[in-house]
Amino acid sequence: MKGQIKNTLVILLVILFALTLSGAIAGADPVSTADDVAPQNFSPVWSKWEDLGGELTDGVAVSSWAPGRLDCFAVGTDRTLQHKSFDGSWHDWENLGGELYSAPAAVSWDSNRIDVFAIGKNKTLQHKWFDGSWHDWEDLGGELTDGVAVSSWAPGRLDCFSVGTDRTL
Repeated sequence: MKGQIKNTLVILLVILFALTLSGAIAGADPVSTADDVAPQNFSPVWSKWEDLGGELTDGVAVSSWAPGRLDCFAVGTDRTLQHKSFDGSWHDWENLGGELYSAPAAVSWDSNRIDVFAIGKNKTLQHKWFDGSWHDWEDLGGELTDGVAVSSWAPGRLDCFSVGTDRTL
């Protein structure tokens, strides 16, 4: 339970920070304007919680491939990847399929490009991407047990991390 609470808090903080950066939240005083967190002219504002609907069971990942754009991902009650986007207003939840057994991880390394990763039913790394349209799930192998994280530090470059069956990264 302690790990679930910690994961939930981290997820909520990431979403709130992403929404603040995108300008999707407005109406409250800044939480922090420290130079090490944001530029000096950065003035985030916060609003009340908003119910975005959906029937979800596991984790949330958020990525942005353009200014003012957010793409949120979570696992639905049927273990499929669910997607909801914001580009000035929220769009309906979209089922992107798969049979997932971990929270998703998402990253964008270029405009109009998002890569999503999760552990699939066979405990291997699953990959789905968008580059104008969604592509089928791709099995990248591995023997994984928990959590997926992904980062990109250059166009076309993705670094993915997960815990293996030997409990190492």
